[in-house]
Amino acid sequence: MSYLNDKRQKGFSSFELTAESRRFGMKILRYILDGDDADPMLERILGDPPDLAIVRIPTFRTDLFPKFESFCSEVILADCITVYERDNAVMGAPRSRKNIGLNFTVADSGDIETLDFMNEQIFSGYRNHYSSNQRLEGFRPVDAYKEWTRSHLFTPFCKCFLVSLDNDPCGFLTLLIDRNTSVMPLIGVMPKFRGRGVYRDIIRTGVKILMDTNSSVISISTQIENIAVQRVWVTEGFFMVRSYFTLHLNMYHVANP
Repeated sequence: MSYLNDKRQKGFSSFELTAESRRFGMKILRYILDGDDADPMLERILGDPPDLAIVRIPTFRTDLFPKFESFCSEVILADCITVYERDNAVMGAPRSRKNIGLNFTVADSGDIETLDFMNEQIFSGYRNHYSSNQRLEGFRPVDAYKEWTRSHLFTPFCKCFLVSLDNDPCGFLTLLIDRNTSVMPLIGVMPKFRGRGVYRDIIRTGVKILMDTNSSVISISTQIENIAVQRVWVTEGFFMVRSYFTLHLNMYHVANP
């Protein structure tokens, strides 16, 4: 998965996941509002309108809904995500793992089949923001998770680890490594290993790996209804710092507001 990223500008970021546009046969751009003034982002959407805009806005910015509705054909509230962060200097090193026989190995291109199989087992039937848009009907979200996992094998500053317990594959861990704020984008635990503390141990190991790279802060996010993982994060030193609505703006045609 390759990225065309415009980086942060005037309080927002915009980028295209080229695999996403290619997958659906339409121009899809993503936007994240992280400043107070939404006008520059709105101007960017209107100035180069995609077929579909996937927009994340802070959950307190419901005032923007009428503005989106004024210039696009359909606005869909697709999901809500929560973002947690861990300040490593404040929280210190993670606790020891519960499962002594847990082993982590760096994945490479030869592990794609194994990672795809794991994603099928872990995320089969899982819903995400794609599921809310009938325009994207027929696409399985699990296939997006496969692409997302694979991308960490080939993207700079990213790593993917295969995790095994007593030599039995049990899950995987992906990381985006940065000296300031690193990210744990996606973690998966095979169904038969759930309830055994494996997920918590993966979190602790990920924290240790990132602290060893001198990452100051670690960020992790999920859909708001995933309560169980958020409980784990809090007990491992993560605190919720913000939340976003994900909106799909179906831009069948664009009219000036």
